[in-house]
Formats: sequence, C-alpha cells, structure tokens
Amino acid sequence: MKITHFFLIMGVLHLAGPGRAQELPPRPEPARFVNDFANLLSTTEQETLETKLRNYQDSTSTQIAIVIIPSLNGQNIESYSFYLAQNWGIGQMGKDNGLLILMAVQDRKVRIEVGYGLEDRLPDLAAKHIIDSILIPNFRAQNYFQGFDEATTRIFDYLSGAYTVDETFSKDSNIFRIFMIIPGGLLIIIILSYLLSGHGASGKRKKPS
Repeated sequence: MKITHFFLIMGVLHLAGPGRAQELPPRPEPARFVNDFANLLSTTEQETLETKLRNYQDSTSTQIAIVIIPSLNGQNIESYSFYLAQNWGIGQMGKDNGLLILMAVQDRKVRIEVGYGLEDRLPDLAAKHIIDSILIPNFRAQNYFQGFDEATTRIFDYLSGAYTVDETFSKDSNIFRIFMIIPGGLLIIIILSYLLSGHGASGKRKKPS
C-alpha cells in the first residue's frame, strides 16, 4: 500500500508548530490503514478492517485510515486529527481524498476528519451522524470492531451515493421535525452546538485556528 503526502514533511512540521509533530504517533512503516496504538482490537479484527479498507482504496483510490490512541494528552481532538492526517499523508496528492477516523480511548472522544475531495458526499452533518448513531453506541457497549466496521460501511455508502444526507435527515426523522418548528436563530445555535459537542466531532481537512 502506498500512502502519498499532501505536503512535504518539512512543510507539515512548520504547520504543526514546535513540538506538535513529535507528539503524534509515528507513521507506521510499512503504512497501514488500521493503526491500533491502544491494543483495543484483536489481531484478527485489525486484519479484517485492514483488508476491507485496502480493497476499498484499490477500487476507488479513496484512503480511509483508522487510528486508535490511548490519549490526546490534553490536546484538542480537532487539531490533533488535522495534523495527524497531514503528517501521515492520508489521501492522494492533488485529490485530497483521505479520511481519518480517530479514537482517543481514555478521553472517550472520536472524530472523523474528512478531506476536501470528499466533503461534497460526506459533509460534516453526515459524519457527525455516523459518530452519534454508530460509533459512540457501539463503543459504549465495548463493541469496538463492530463500531468501526459499521461506520466504514456507512461511509462507503455515502461516498458511493447509495446513502445521502437527505435520506439521513428525511421528513420522517425526529431531527427534521424538530428543526422545522425551531426559529432560525435558535436553530443555528443548536446546529453549532451539535457539531462542536465534546464527546464526538467531525470536520473538513482545514487548519485549525
């Protein structure tokens, strides 16, 4: 498997700032799609997900990586996931078609970092829905493999167009009905709070402020 870099390593280190790159886990050699630094998954589970994601890259060129770390060590998960995706070079140069699922076990946080090349098919609201409806419930039940397996399958569905945001939040959904009766200003506040809530987050590949 070949994972290409968005930027030269020195450029990434400059973006990351002093000491930040050293706080990231080292990029495995050879590169892998599934990287469990917390020993959360069994060897068989890791290899099953690895094969699934490798086959997906071979058929679509889109690279999806799973990274499990013990702790963020006080860092912000948004910044951490951004710099990790950049440092490891997840996605193809010029396409920005990489996606990172990051889980910090001790912090009980998870984030989906989406490259710009995928955001039209997997916008923030869809990524957040995957976290809230698939990843977090499975993780709370300690069904870690099932959570990653179901989440990656749902991501495949979004990226292929088989599943859309309109279908996710259809007129039959509780979320849609609630939004229809909420005044516009309050709705904006609720959406911002929903996207920025602490236990889970998703985002596009952009440098944090």
